[in-house]
Amino acid sequence: LLKTLEETPNNVIFILATTDPFKIPDTILSRTLRFDFKRVSNDEISNHLKNILSKEKIKYEDLALDTIAFKAEGSVRDALSMLDKIIAYSHSNVSYDLVKDSLGVIEDKIFLKLFNDICNDNSESLLSEIKKILDSGYSISDFISGFNIFLSNCLLYTSGYKNNKLINSD
Repeated sequence: LLKTLEETPNNVIFILATTDPFKIPDTILSRTLRFDFKRVSNDEISNHLKNILSKEKIKYEDLALDTIAFKAEGSVRDALSMLDKIIAYSHSNVSYDLVKDSLGVIEDKIFLKLFNDICNDNSESLLSEIKKILDSGYSISDFISGFNIFLSNCLLYTSGYKNNKLINSD
């Protein structure tokens, strides 16, 4: 690749795209012009998925697409990949329950129970609930990431930022 980059004909342009630029060797990076693109917003991803599903005449729930967009973390490619896998199991109906189960999403009401157990110093219930979550097949990284996001959203909500997409007021 290095030799090809150094001896490229004038009418040829290579475009290398990656989400992991740190994996590209310095010898390649030093011979390229780098552009970093910002992440796509969840609303834009969700609207893009809605557009695709409408054209394909596949039923969907808005919450399901919002969840896919959230899990994609700004990557349209990842969102489309997730959606494609979910459609394969969905029988032409992309529901929130299917997305939640497929992507390992833990609902806020479970995190709220855990948070209450922490606040009430109820370690027995807390450990039991965490064990139940992990035994259900959720990964520890999904659990920790989800709980961190839940706590962050709670902090935003209690500070006055009332956005129902972040956290349910219940």
